[in-house]
Amino acid sequence: MLGVMSDRFRGGGRRVERRARNRPRGAVELERAVLALFAGRGKPLLGSREIAKKLALLRGQMASLQGLLRTLEKKSVLERVGGRYRMRRSDGRVEAILEQGSDGKFFAREGDRVLRLGDVGDAQAGDRIQVQVFGPEENATAEFIERAEGTRETWVGTLERSRLGYALVPYRGRGEDSYRLASKHLLGAEVGERVEAEALESRSGHDRRALRVIRRLGRPGEAEADFRAVVWHRRLPVDFAKGVLAEAESLPSEIGPRALRGRLDLRDRCFITVDPESARDHDDAVFVDDSGSGPPRLWVAIADVSHFVAPGSALDRAAWARGNSVYFPGRSIPMLPERISSDLCSLRPGVDRLVLAVEMQVDGEGAVRNARFHRAVIRSRERLSYAQAAVVLGAPKASPKMSPEPEATVLGEEVAGQIRALGEVTAHLAERRHAALSIDFDLPQPEVLLDDAGRARDVRRAERGPAHRAIEEAMLAANRAVAEALLRSPLAAVYRIHEQPDPKDLAELDQFYQAFGLRGRNRGGLLDRAAMALALGEAAGRPEEGLINYSTLRAMKQARYAVTCSGHFALGFDAYLHFTSPIRRYADLMVHRAVKDLLAGQPASSEGVELAERAAVRTSARERAAVEAEREMIDLARCEVMRERVGDEFRATVSGVAAHGLYITLDSPFVEGMVPVSRLSGYFDHDPARHRLVSRGSRQQYRVGDRVEVIVVSVNSERGWIDLELVGKGSDAKTRSSPKTSGAKHPGRGSGAGRGRRGRGPRPRR
Repeated sequence: MLGVMSDRFRGGGRRVERRARNRPRGAVELERAVLALFAGRGKPLLGSREIAKKLALLRGQMASLQGLLRTLEKKSVLERVGGRYRMRRSDGRVEAILEQGSDGKFFAREGDRVLRLGDVGDAQAGDRIQVQVFGPEENATAEFIERAEGTRETWVGTLERSRLGYALVPYRGRGEDSYRLASKHLLGAEVGERVEAEALESRSGHDRRALRVIRRLGRPGEAEADFRAVVWHRRLPVDFAKGVLAEAESLPSEIGPRALRGRLDLRDRCFITVDPESARDHDDAVFVDDSGSGPPRLWVAIADVSHFVAPGSALDRAAWARGNSVYFPGRSIPMLPERISSDLCSLRPGVDRLVLAVEMQVDGEGAVRNARFHRAVIRSRERLSYAQAAVVLGAPKASPKMSPEPEATVLGEEVAGQIRALGEVTAHLAERRHAALSIDFDLPQPEVLLDDAGRARDVRRAERGPAHRAIEEAMLAANRAVAEALLRSPLAAVYRIHEQPDPKDLAELDQFYQAFGLRGRNRGGLLDRAAMALALGEAAGRPEEGLINYSTLRAMKQARYAVTCSGHFALGFDAYLHFTSPIRRYADLMVHRAVKDLLAGQPASSEGVELAERAAVRTSARERAAVEAEREMIDLARCEVMRERVGDEFRATVSGVAAHGLYITLDSPFVEGMVPVSRLSGYFDHDPARHRLVSRGSRQQYRVGDRVEVIVVSVNSERGWIDLELVGKGSDAKTRSSPKTSGAKHPGRGSGAGRGRRGRGPRPRR
């Protein structure tokens, strides 16, 4: 097979063992080589000539190659897009070329198949796009997901000097991608600045290789420069169209009698909102009624976004296109205009707000009884942060006083009592869920601290305290109750599903657990959710806890939206969906509409099923795009924090091991980088079963959980990579850094050629 490589490396260079001049000869060897080529980094899109060149095939082998490609396409191993091939996606999407008919309507062409399309956003004819196919083969339609490759109206990148003057190197572009700029078209920008540019017009049209600067964005690391680079790279819509904003502004501020008709009046109840200090959305409120003789009743009230966003309206179309809000340090890209998200649907204290409310009786065993749903109106009593609520949860019952910085606040006993009652009820919910061995991933999340200019100055582990857990349990219970009610009805809904991992992934995870001495499979020979939950419990407090949590998450399938309710594997729920954030997730908005139909006794319809199916596909795709963009911005923030600390030394822990090096997580700031294997002295073999690198000469080893000292060698802000070098090892490793800088400067340490590390893992999204 082409490119067979060993896992043996030597410091200062990689020793590669290949078969002599690896040109594939037989049919089996050719197929293996082709599949290895397509499975490579970046999942390439290649034509037959490109494949032949990369495999160094002889002219007489072209016929065999073309026959093999056709066979692999028929077997659905490969797919053909515009005459070139790529590995068929595993998520059910297909790639196609966007075309436009004489009537102006768009359609997608996938091989010999033509697919009818609806809205395609800003995509243009000729773009390579991703679609999800619906309907029977003879009359298939498709939902446009995103552009995979296509034309750009503008480019964002860094201005550099070139042999012919100046060049723009696109952000996250390939090395060979650059565009010409003449000095008269720089708009005053200097080398090293990040700029936005557009193509120059010429007599023959636009010259796509010659640009002119239309906006200076700032230096990499500055808030606006990084924000514009990420949204350009990910093709995220930022500004709302004038018609959307106008529609939002036309909505009445006052709640009139017509809006209150048929709603349950809960304005006398002590609802409170509890959110992170930096929260931009305040769309959920909670209230516990324990005044009766029976079990306490937990109320979860969610802003009635569907009252303001009618299906098919300009606001609805904008929300559909975005799919969800995207959150970056210090700013966000909302799904809906601020007129709705920060005003009409923000559950402000002392202001009447329309909601959909879930009423649940929660007994002492944590079982939810008699869940009921209401169109209602509330008037929140208090807006609290997690930190403020946590003070009450940890205080004696007679001490409702809180002292959140910077000012002290005194709450009335009614509000403080609500916080304590919420803690008691949700503790019962959590105990029942954990007793059923629901899986909790306790992965530390980064919290970026910004200065007054919006630049990242520190990254720390975000706290997940008792108030955060209490609100999370309340939301889980509400989501589950709504899912169970809709599942009993004939109405179509968008469910949140999490399927069981593949058997192969479970087997590998079982081996991983055994390598760390954790309990593995059950008596039936399969690693089930219960065994996984017990293993994670055993790992708590160990140095490898983070890796074990992360590796368990990696073995899981990705949670997604679907019209068929197949349950949530990790949570252990037979039915689950997202109901609690319609301000920031379109799936939740769809669920709110379904709940209203349920309350009104509306019948099911085939149109409702198709719309729900399209919404499930689209919101799943937009969620993945948001996660990738948010992770990319965190990477840039981490690089900005470390940019001025090159040469500093830090205490750290080995958080991952691969054949190409060690992943290292610093104690503080909460930053991960990589020590490439080329920076280790000697030959090293990778032992994946025990997650370690072992030196063949000295038997020295590096494994997950090892305490080390590292020096920051280089930072690549364009790629989000941080390159490190080891300077010490051992559980008693101590840094020689000063308290002021958190790192001791080592003069003479230059930038290295090793590659740093982007964020390694997804955040758990239930």
